[in-house]
Amino acid sequence: MDSSRKHSKKRDAILSCLRGRSDHPSADQVFHSLKPLLPELSLGTVYRNLGILVQDGLISSVGPVNGQERYEARTDPHSHFVCRRCSRMLDLELPDLIKELYGEIENTLGCIPECHTLTITGLCPDCAGKQNEDIFEVTMQKEATVMKKWVCSVCGHVHEGEAPPELCPVCKVTSSNFRDADELRREAPEELFPEDIDEKKLNEHPHRPVRKWVCTVCGHVHEGPNPPELCPVCKVPASDFRAAE
Repeated sequence: MDSSRKHSKKRDAILSCLRGRSDHPSADQVFHSLKPLLPELSLGTVYRNLGILVQDGLISSVGPVNGQERYEARTDPHSHFVCRRCSRMLDLELPDLIKELYGEIENTLGCIPECHTLTITGLCPDCAGKQNEDIFEVTMQKEATVMKKWVCSVCGHVHEGEAPPELCPVCKVTSSNFRDADELRREAPEELFPEDIDEKKLNEHPHRPVRKWVCTVCGHVHEGPNPPELCPVCKVPASDFRAAE
């Protein structure tokens, strides 16, 4: 400490503020903490006196976090943890690890370490908990979205997803022919729509358009959302039926 330096009440207040805090405040945070007690205090005065206190070895500057230099009253060598989400800074006590690291430096490089600056970045306990909550919420939203059901109004195919498919994989009609299953539930009698959609019962929905299918072998015409498994006349399979325009 410079013995010729003039005593300053404001500097004493800044030093006392830092000694009473463990959150490694910035100059701006110190300023707002002391401003109610010292109305005449300016931010420039805080910056200037923080520099003097660091120079005199009464406090330490622990480096910038999000562009703002942080300070603390501790002057002994130690490490820090900085939360990348909320910028919280915590002291780390790692004497055994640092001792081992110093020994490794001496053995491998032949250097004699005297001091160090170690800052580890990650998530503090509060932010780690919030991140897990956010992940859980997103997962639940995705699961809820995937469970939405869309019903093809032509063939009755049920698609699960956020939106209907571009083309029905069964009858190849476009997405405009799909309807929200919840809407169909509201329109149809309750007995046709239990909690789990039954595709067979969807095919019996009274609002579904009736299609005509023509047997290419005997000419039999079948009405329904799908061709019959076998032609009732000539017994050919469904693959021999064509949709009537």
